Amino acid sequence: MGLAWPWMGFRCPMGFATLTLFIAQIMGVLGWGVVFPWSVPALYSGAAGSQGSGLGPLSYALVVLTLLAGLADTLAWWNYVEQGA
Repeated sequence: MGLAWPWMGFRCPMGFATLTLFIAQIMGVLGWGVVFPWSVPALYSGAAGSQGSGLGPLSYALVVLTLLAGLADTLAWWNYVEQGA
């Protein structure tokens, strides 16, 4: 059994997701949710109240750019990081 690095399990991604959700809520309350990609789904669904009406093309473009950056990062990880133990 090898050395287990802290970022090679489920804790780091779960921590990132939790922190991102927490920050998304704060950004929505502060009025910056329209430019924070992780706040856009809550604003769009109406879960944040009437602030969702302020969503514009920039909000959706940031969501798509975040999606593409995450996809590119995942593909790079799969291709260039040693996957063996």
